[in-house]
Amino acid sequence: MNYENIIFYTSNRIGCLVLNRVGKLNALNHNFLSEIYQLLKNLDYNDIDCLIIKSNSEKAFSVGADIVEMSNMKGEDAANYSLFGNQVFDFLENLPIPTVAVINGYALGGGLELAIACDFIITSERGKFGLPEVGLGIIPGFGGIKRLYAKVGENSTKRIIFSGEIIDYLEAKKLGIADLFFPFKEIDEKTREFICTILSNSSFALSNAKKCIQYMKNKENEINNYNSRLFEECFNNIDSINRMKSFKK
Repeated sequence: MNYENIIFYTSNRIGCLVLNRVGKLNALNHNFLSEIYQLLKNLDYNDIDCLIIKSNSEKAFSVGADIVEMSNMKGEDAANYSLFGNQVFDFLENLPIPTVAVINGYALGGGLELAIACDFIITSERGKFGLPEVGLGIIPGFGGIKRLYAKVGENSTKRIIFSGEIIDYLEAKKLGIADLFFPFKEIDEKTREFICTILSNSSFALSNAKKCIQYMKNKENEINNYNSRLFEECFNNIDSINRMKSFKK
């Protein structure tokens, strides 16, 4: 099946989902999210043992949700958008196989939320990370708050979200956002070596171990609806509306 915003291929039972909205630095509009969701739902997980998500852009993994699209949303539209993003990234998080995000540029906002829905984040020295939504008068809306909290704890989550700052790969590794660092020129080779180490183990045991971990995490999934309600409120706030409108100028 042909997609507008993504490319998918397999090699030695490793699937690779390539973000390919390069002209927009992989900004995640509704159609982009729909394509990712459709692909993930249609994959045969008996045929692949691991999924890599990376970018075709030399500058960004993804700069986040499409602000131009969001700036035209009303509150109810924003809530539905947030719930859909949560649905897509929850599905990704609960895949029965290991998943790896490879970061060689900016992973911001929804782009970082996509990355932390994967089991592992691998970065090169080009990696830049952040959740800058508060500067636009909104909050992360695709489940990134709960996942970041689970990954790095309360203090680091508050720092990253409240400041809206963009941090480099060293800080991301130090805080625990990025799990592994490989030099840019070696990252593809080293990523596959890392994956092969994981896949040398029992695929059945890996799947069951992941299910057990997700079972514990999914007990907290009611936060999705709460997150989406707060996201919706931002779109009924005049300051938030004006900040997103000014972004387009």
